[in-house]
Amino acid sequence: MGANEAVYSVQAAAALAGVPPGTLRVWEQRYDAVKAARTQAGHRRYGPVAVERLKALAALVRQGHAISAVAGLTDAGLRKLLETTRMPARAPAGGAAQTRVDALRESVLRFDFARAANQLKWLRTVLGARAFVFDVVVPLFATVSALVAASELDISQEHALSAVLRDQLGDLLHTLRGLSDAAAGIPPIVFASPEDDRHEFGILLGAILAGARALPVWYAGADLPAANLANAVKAVRARHVVLGNAPVPAAERRVSFEDYLRAVDAALPDDVAVRVGGGGDRPFTSAPSGRRIHYLNSLEELDAAFGSME
Repeated sequence: MGANEAVYSVQAAAALAGVPPGTLRVWEQRYDAVKAARTQAGHRRYGPVAVERLKALAALVRQGHAISAVAGLTDAGLRKLLETTRMPARAPAGGAAQTRVDALRESVLRFDFARAANQLKWLRTVLGARAFVFDVVVPLFATVSALVAASELDISQEHALSAVLRDQLGDLLHTLRGLSDAAAGIPPIVFASPEDDRHEFGILLGAILAGARALPVWYAGADLPAANLANAVKAVRARHVVLGNAPVPAAERRVSFEDYLRAVDAALPDDVAVRVGGGGDRPFTSAPSGRRIHYLNSLEELDAAFGSME
């Protein structure tokens, strides 16, 4: 294979960079941030140089830079900016923490999930919630996805790790909610995934990021019908809803995401804002009631939105 032979698919390149495939497409199509080669069938492919560029862009976005501001920089410019900037609200995972991250990956590869759980607990305690999400969990998901796609990791290992992560993230969210619930008078943010969408990690990470900023969180979980979501929002007097939206195949849905959004829009009070994250459909930005539907391209965008709510 040549030094920059374009062999990575959109999904693989996104996983290696630690961003959703939908975000990669937006960066390429809207901001011309990276150039992809094309196969004879028209599929996009990326080489190692392009992947390294995507990693640099993702790192800068996590530090707080707007993709529109850094997409036009040369590779050398990206590296220079990375060397000179840091996101002040989050310390990088360096030193002992990086050693633990490396040990965590080795534990997963060896099926040693008891040790992996201990590494995760140590990391979330030492790094804090936001750094744990961005510097440990998100890159770990990307690494595991890439290894599974390359048949270097068994899907049983992926499932076992997901169970360990779910326990750790749930415990972290419980701790943060205990701290943020004391914010008297601030309406909670409701987090849920739509009916027929059982993917939970996106909204769980979003809830943790909100809790890390001391914002009250009401976590409704995955696969929630529109009527039940509306009941929860009204009961807790929420003013913000964050919905996950994984690309669930139409054959596995009883209710399309478009119909779900319409039902949510009809049932929610007029002053409730709706934000949607994930790589699924984006049927409309203005709901029938006129309510604005805010689509998010990344956890970084969601975290920035929470920053404006503090």
